[in-house]
Amino acid sequence: VMVEGITNDIPKEIRDKMTGDVQLAVAAKVKITNFRGEFNLKPVYSIQNNTEFKYDVENDAAGVRVWLDKILPEEQKIELSIAQQNPKTKEYLIMKAINFPFINVLWIGTVVMVIGFGLAATHRFEQHRKAKN
Repeated sequence: VMVEGITNDIPKEIRDKMTGDVQLAVAAKVKITNFRGEFNLKPVYSIQNNTEFKYDVENDAAGVRVWLDKILPEEQKIELSIAQQNPKTKEYLIMKAINFPFINVLWIGTVVMVIGFGLAATHRFEQHRKAKN
């Protein structure tokens, strides 16, 4: 992580969110380099109507969220916070199989019904054939 400087060039999507009397608005130029590549981020810190606002920047590809906590002009320092994010995963469905204790009785009943149907069909077919003769 490297802070390249502070600028008053605020990204448009953040500038549109700012309302009221903006007394201060600055963005930090932050360069993050990791195994996924190099990423340039601009978290914004502003003071509006005597209230401080922190506009964080999330980058899913880098897996981080960055925001400016404080600006210390007397010491010429800034406090920058970086949080690692869990990668976005696809949602999936979990199904739970429940074992019914008497499921075998149900299957035995089904087999008996099929055998009974087969016997009845055979008996009916033989009766129909005898009636023709």
